[in-house]
Amino acid sequence: MKGMKKVLVMMMLLVGGSTLMNAQERSAEDWEKIKVERVKKQAERKADELKLDGNAKADFIVVYSQYQNDLFSSARKAGFNNERGERNGAEKKELTEAEAKEKIEKYFARQEKQIEMMKTRLAVQKKYYAEFAKTLTPQQLAKVFEEPNFQMMNGRGRQGRPGGFGPGMR
Repeated sequence: MKGMKKVLVMMMLLVGGSTLMNAQERSAEDWEKIKVERVKKQAERKADELKLDGNAKADFIVVYSQYQNDLFSSARKAGFNNERGERNGAEKKELTEAEAKEKIEKYFARQEKQIEMMKTRLAVQKKYYAEFAKTLTPQQLAKVFEEPNFQMMNGRGRQGRPGGFGPGMR
């Protein structure tokens, strides 16, 4: 029985290891295909939610996919990256004056970067609002722009999190 457990554990480790290696071996092209497929599925779900069919559905999927890709690229252009790991891993210790000033300056820099990203994102949204408005009703447009990730970016997803000066300031 003990030997059986050992064999089972070894098999699980081998399967897990090979899966991890396969994930690491994926090329940028593979990741791009995965992203394209994910965006297409998201567009199809949104088209179904809007009860579109025929040419309207096909046209919507194309435009919505372009819209999502523009949103992603606007975040990359704005230099958006997740710095939380760096801040969350830091020990809770008393800061020196210099460390406190540096922390505040970094916080302000992150806020400026977020504001720039939001401006870029807003420009993309306005551009595609005009595009979507050609074929969708105002009610359908409201559904296109009320995505959960917009709520997260507006701060509603951050409620209840402890912090210093504001969201992400730790």
